[in-house]
Parts: sequence; C-alpha cells; structure tokens
Amino acid sequence: MDKIEALKERLNKNLAEYREHILGFAPQEILDMAGGISDKYDAHLYMTEQYEFSEEQAEYFLRFENPLEMVADRWGQRQSDLSDMSFDIEKICYDRQADLEGYDLVGAADAAANKQPAPRKPTLLDRCLAGHEFYKDVNKLLPDLSPEAISYWISYANRTENEGGRPATETYAALTAELSLAKQLYGAETAALAFHVAFEMPIPPTEIPSAAAYLHSGGDVNDIIAMSLEGKLIAVPEPPEHSGVASRSTAKEPTLMEQLAEGKRQAAEQSRPDGKDKKKERDR
Repeated sequence: MDKIEALKERLNKNLAEYREHILGFAPQEILDMAGGISDKYDAHLYMTEQYEFSEEQAEYFLRFENPLEMVADRWGQRQSDLSDMSFDIEKICYDRQADLEGYDLVGAADAAANKQPAPRKPTLLDRCLAGHEFYKDVNKLLPDLSPEAISYWISYANRTENEGGRPATETYAALTAELSLAKQLYGAETAALAFHVAFEMPIPPTEIPSAAAYLHSGGDVNDIIAMSLEGKLIAVPEPPEHSGVASRSTAKEPTLMEQLAEGKRQAAEQSRPDGKDKKKERDR
C-alpha cells in the first residue's frame, strides 16, 4: 500500500473514532460542539477526496496518530476569523433579490394562509352557457362547478325530453334541488364533488345526495359507479348530526328528503333496464 492510501485510511480511522467519541455526549453538549464537528467533517472530506497529496506530504502526516485533528484544528482557527463575512452581508444588501428565493419574508406564511384562492377564469364554454337558466342557477348555488359538467347535464336533460321523457325544465329543477340538498347536508365542497362524480361516471342525478353522503363519510370516489349499478345509492341519506336538517324519524312534517324519496326511487327504476321487471314483481 502506498503512503497516500495509508494516509486516507488513517484519516478514515480518525473520523470513525471521533464519531464514536461524540456520540457519548448529551444532545446539548453535541450542539455546543457543532463548530468543531463541522471542522472535522470538512477536513476529512477535503483531505480524502479533493486535495492531491504528494508522497512526501503523506509520509509526513503519517508520522502522527491523528492527522485529521491537526488540519481540522487549524481550519477551525481560520474559520473563527469572521472578518470575511462582511463580503456576504454587503453582497446580500446590494443584490437584494439575488439568491434569496428560498428565504421567507416576515409575515409571508400568514399572508399565504389568509390568501383567498383566485376565482376561476371564465372559459369559452362558460361564455356559451352564460345565458342558460340552469347554468345561472347552479353557479349561484355552487360557483366552482366546471362548465363541462354543467354542459353534460344540459345535454342530458334535452336528450331525455327528446326521447319522450320528462321535460328538460323539470330535470333542471330536480338537479338543482339535488345539489341544494347535498350542499345543505354535506357542504359545498362535497356537493360539488358529487356533482362532478355524477358527470364523470355517470350516475342518475337523483343519486347525487346519496353519493355526497358516501363521500362525506370518507368513501372512495371509485366505488360510486359500482354502488349505483347495485342500487345502493337510491335510498335518501339521513342528515348528519348538527346539519340543521331534521331526521325522517323525528320530523313532524315531511322533510325535503322525504318529498324527494319517492321520486328518487321511481326515477332510478325508470333509468335502469330492469326497472319495469321489478315493478311487475311488486305488483304481484
């Protein structure tokens, strides 16, 4: 083994012994030694990976048990001279914004926390739908609904009417009522999510409040379509506690949910291929 490699092994041994030594101290003592620890690691890195020793230099350092300590101590003494720090202070003040992107300004965290999200910018589709009454109604109810979802339900209502189903105006009114109910029970965010889920899956509009109930309870969006196909979203959900909406079991008069319940069941049966068969079975 040549002398340079022998010196690097000695330096590695010095650092390993130093690490073992400081790990025996209490945490506060280690913090107090931070400067010296940094000096040792800096010296080890430079001497083993960056400085190119001559054979003569390596031979000299090998005469000592702890060459790492020799260099680290002298490096630490030089670091204790803080006069060169004035250069960094003056450069920061002169450049102002240079290299300071990662440092927070006073009050920046509070300002970010209190910053209101920017309103969504109207798209071309928004402008095309702007005159439609259903678009106006649902945007008044939930301003952040996507125009794509609203456009889908407008097409759905028109297609249903053209195929001999309920008039489009009734579908719009029912959709608005479903959204209003979901918002009242589970909040605007969950209601909007259920509306978009109904658009993406899709599921019948009468199942939006039940979908919102499932999502509000922590359910997975990906389960919605399977639950709809299995008929698990037909039942009108009970309101959560403290929602301000009376439960079906305690209300003296029919609640909005009860008024919609029969319509939900009928609409769900009509929208499913096996709906007529189920009705016949009940009539028997």
